[in-house]
Amino acid sequence: MKSSRARVGAVALAALAALALSACGQKKDVAAAPADAAGSEAVAKVNGDVLTAGQLTIALQKQRGMRPDAGDAASKQVLDDLINEQIVAQKAVAAKLDTDPKVVAQIEAARRDILARRFIEQAA
Repeated sequence: MKSSRARVGAVALAALAALALSACGQKKDVAAAPADAAGSEAVAKVNGDVLTAGQLTIALQKQRGMRPDAGDAASKQVLDDLINEQIVAQKAVAAKLDTDPKVVAQIEAARRDILARRFIEQAA
């Protein structure tokens, strides 16, 4: 059973890699927009979806605790990664993976986890 899970994982990883590679030619417009709230300034537009400075800050923090002022090269790399992730996510939605019961359950579990952690942080 473990080897079949590993095989499924390897196939899924290969599929994501293929999607990521095919995404390299997708539209990645960087658009500056005035900020109406902290972190809401647009830093990129991916096929109509806006990525915000707040999303970039979160991605930077996930990368070894980088700060938004970590340096242009580091920020650019993380932004490129965020753009590629958005392209793959768009392809996943187009393939209707967002309606797969297992994916829906994982999204809900992640949502609960994030909300619980945030509540605990605020209570502390």
